[in-house]
Amino acid sequence: MGLAAETVYLFRHALMREAAYDLQAPSDRARLHRTALSILEKLVDGVAESDSWAEELAYHARAAREQQGQESTALHGRELYWLRRAAAYATRSWANEAALDAWQRMAQHANATSVDKVRGWTQVAEILMRTGIPVRAEPPMRRALEALADCDDAAVRGECLAMNARMLVVLGRNAEARRQCEEAFGPARAAGPAAFGQLCNVAAQAAASMGDWLAAEKHVRDALELLVPGHDPGVHARAHLHLADCLWRQGKLMDALQVYEHAVEMARQSRNPGTEASAWDHLASLQRELGRGEDARRNHDRARALYAQVGDTVGMASALVNLANLDQGEGRLVAARAGLIEAVARFHAAGTITLEGIALGNLGGVCRKLGRLTESAACYERARALLARAGNLIEVAVFDGMYAQLLLLAGAGDAAEVNARQAMATLEKQGALHWREQYGGLVFMRVLAERAAAGSAVALREAIERLAEMRAVLGKADYNGHSALAVVVEKAAALVSEVEGARAKGRRPLVFRGFLPQELEPAVRKAAIARMKMVEPGEYAKLASDPDLLAAMQQGLETGHEPDWQASEV
Repeated sequence: MGLAAETVYLFRHALMREAAYDLQAPSDRARLHRTALSILEKLVDGVAESDSWAEELAYHARAAREQQGQESTALHGRELYWLRRAAAYATRSWANEAALDAWQRMAQHANATSVDKVRGWTQVAEILMRTGIPVRAEPPMRRALEALADCDDAAVRGECLAMNARMLVVLGRNAEARRQCEEAFGPARAAGPAAFGQLCNVAAQAAASMGDWLAAEKHVRDALELLVPGHDPGVHARAHLHLADCLWRQGKLMDALQVYEHAVEMARQSRNPGTEASAWDHLASLQRELGRGEDARRNHDRARALYAQVGDTVGMASALVNLANLDQGEGRLVAARAGLIEAVARFHAAGTITLEGIALGNLGGVCRKLGRLTESAACYERARALLARAGNLIEVAVFDGMYAQLLLLAGAGDAAEVNARQAMATLEKQGALHWREQYGGLVFMRVLAERAAAGSAVALREAIERLAEMRAVLGKADYNGHSALAVVVEKAAALVSEVEGARAKGRRPLVFRGFLPQELEPAVRKAAIARMKMVEPGEYAKLASDPDLLAAMQQGLETGHEPDWQASEV
């Protein structure tokens, strides 16, 4: 197929232009670039979108200087001026590659001031952070901190220290981040309310990452007092996002829902797709916990599309985790496992240990439901180690509770009780009573139900008291009948009902290691029975002596995934 005549002409014209340019003497080329620079600067003067020309103007200034073959203070200055504007424009436009290049060139420019160096390297780190490769942000951040020694601009100093703290949070170095925030508060206050408000946002994120939700809420509210409407709406949106996180963790769910919705709207108005993606993702996670699955999936998909648009690989991985949680809740366990494995790999490559730990813990839960019990245990152990290293007490407690369920299924009831009590104590101390019941209370109820099923009247009384406490927490929290906490209370009530009903009828309760058989996926029951046969023959004989319970455990075992327990395991 031939080219259109116009295309052929343009192609030849471009080649002819390049050939003609190459034939020019360096001094003539320099003159051409100076002329182009002069004409274009006059043309864009006063034009609303003049920054879109900044990169080309910086190029002409650099080319004129280089072709001239000698230093030119004026041209250095013009190049640096347009580089600053080009970098800012590319950042606003989410043109991340162009922004990285422009900020780096600005920071390394021969005439760069200390402010240029600090701001340039800080912004390089910022771009790497928002594109999901925070582990690569450390070297430019170090260069920014080195240049900070010669910088006396309070605003730039506060900006640099706040970005360093934010990077440390994302990398899971939360204690360091909180210390950095304390160091930055003085310079940020001196820089004015906008800079101080932005730092409060980062301090809130650091406190929240260590489970200190009350401190996090205080920092956010300080930020909102300082961030008047004239300030960066993207920063405003992030403050509301952090506030909603704090409210959710404290069980104020309907309040959190309203603030998340407000954060979404503010992020959309600010035309900040990265913050908008986070807002949709967090809103959808709460909707999932409230039992609004369709809304949650739609909004997680919105978040994923925006993360892809801005090239945020960590954000994409977060969306994968959230969509996997939806898949898990809807019974699509194989799809959930695949999504979580991909998310873990992305988080690991990015160096985000907190997010990697959370994804690993979620993967452990899916593997347990698939009957992949060995893999589940390994995931929980790795998750707990990473989260403990990051100082994230709430997430450690959550996975303590989830691991306790696995221990209980393996017959280690005493160890399960220790983990459950530890999870409950931590979550209660952090003020997350709704999560105390979801992740610690239910598994402790299972321990009690197992003992009550074996004949312990003391355990049954304690289980009844525990159920009343769970119902009280549900009554105080902003949960509806389809929420995660409501489902947990319903499961606990069913366990008590089964034990009490069986006693009244003089039969043995249909409870297997704290679970009603119908609660356990076929793959889990298959794995548990296989393990008992291989390593606990006495326990299997005890199960076989109760034909009703054995029949309930074996129902539907012709389907499901093969267990991965090995005979050598204990």
